[in-house]
Amino acid sequence: MKSKNSGREILENAKRFEKALGEFVRIIRLKNPSSFSNVHITGPQFATLVYLSRDNNCTMGRLKENLDLSLSTLTGIVDRMIKAGYVERQRDGNDRRVVRVRMTKKGEEVSKELNKKRHEKIITILQLLKREDQELLIGTFERLTSHLVQNSKAELLTH
Repeated sequence: MKSKNSGREILENAKRFEKALGEFVRIIRLKNPSSFSNVHITGPQFATLVYLSRDNNCTMGRLKENLDLSLSTLTGIVDRMIKAGYVERQRDGNDRRVVRVRMTKKGEEVSKELNKKRHEKIITILQLLKREDQELLIGTFERLTSHLVQNSKAELLTH
């Protein structure tokens, strides 16, 4: 459903949204220091664990596409994660050119711990709102995400 905002109105809304989102992120970072530092993991490493928790033993190519990173950047991230004991890399048995990455037990434990901390932060934030406002916020993000996914699929089909 397209909004019938004028060009000026949508620009003002874009500015309001950008300001509010930027302020939100800044406050969250100040109020809740990153839990990544406690387990010696970076944001991109955590994103890698999050993806692997949904698709363990995936190829480097699929991981690269889903994290939207260059292969050289991802290789460095995975190398450091192997050194830390969070993941392991293996050649595919059917095609030696294919490299697979999967979480180790240590990686699974770290992922569970960080997800628990992340959920605690989200709960703290949501508890600032009334139940109706929580539903409105979550529903809005779900609709926006659904719309973006549909547009992405349509763009892929036209290229």
